[in-house]
Amino acid sequence: MSQRLPWLRVFAEGLAIVVSILLAFGIQAWWDGRQDRGAEQEILSGLHEEFTRIAQGLQRGGAVWDSVSAEIGNALSAAEAGRDLSLAEARRSVSAVTFPVTFDPGSGVRDALIASGRLELIRDAELRNQLVAWDGELREVQDNEVAGRAFILDHVIPYLAEHGALVGGSNPRVPWAAVSEAVELTAYNAILGDPEFFGLASTRYSYIRVSVSEFTATSDFVAGLLSLIESQQHK
Repeated sequence: MSQRLPWLRVFAEGLAIVVSILLAFGIQAWWDGRQDRGAEQEILSGLHEEFTRIAQGLQRGGAVWDSVSAEIGNALSAAEAGRDLSLAEARRSVSAVTFPVTFDPGSGVRDALIASGRLELIRDAELRNQLVAWDGELREVQDNEVAGRAFILDHVIPYLAEHGALVGGSNPRVPWAAVSEAVELTAYNAILGDPEFFGLASTRYSYIRVSVSEFTATSDFVAGLLSLIESQQHK
C-alpha cells in the first residue's frame, strides 16, 4: 500500500526554500546598494574637491586675461590718441600682446571615473550629463587660447624680432639689451605707434576678450556643476 505524499509539508518546505533564496538575493542587493552608495559618496567628495580647484583656477585665469586685455587696451587707446606711454606702460603693453598662457586643469577624478566606466554609480542623470559635457566646455576655453598663442608665434613674435625688440617672455620687468632706458622707450613707442603693430595688437586684444567671456561662461558652468554635486552629497 503506497503512502500518500505530505503535500502540505512539501509545499511549506518549498516555500521556505524560495523565501530563503529571495531573502538572500534581497540581502545581497541591499548590501551591494549600500556599497554603491558609499562609493558614490566617495566619488562625489572627490569631484567636489576637483571642481572647486578648477573653479578657483578659472577665476584666476579670467582675472589674468582681464588684466592683460587692460594693458593692451591702454596701448591701443594711447596709439589712437597719439600719446606716448611711459617706459613701464610700454613694457607691460608689449609683454601683454605676447602673453601666451593656456588653461589646463589636468586630469583627475572625473576623467578616471569616465575611463573606468563607473560613471553610472552616480544616480543623478543631470549630474552625469554635465560631467560628460565638461570636455566640451573646457575645449571652448582652450581652443581660443591655443589659437591666440599660435597668432603670437606666427605673427607677433616675427614682427617684434624684425623690429629688434627683445621681449623677455611675459615678464614686463625684463628690459631690452644693454641700452639706456631712453633708447628703450623710444624704440617701444616707435613700435606701439606703428599701424602694423596696432593691427596685431588689436587682433590679439580680440582673442583675449573672447577668452575673458569664455572664462566667465565656464566659471558659471562649473558653479552649476558644483551645485549639482552638493545636492547629491549625503543623500
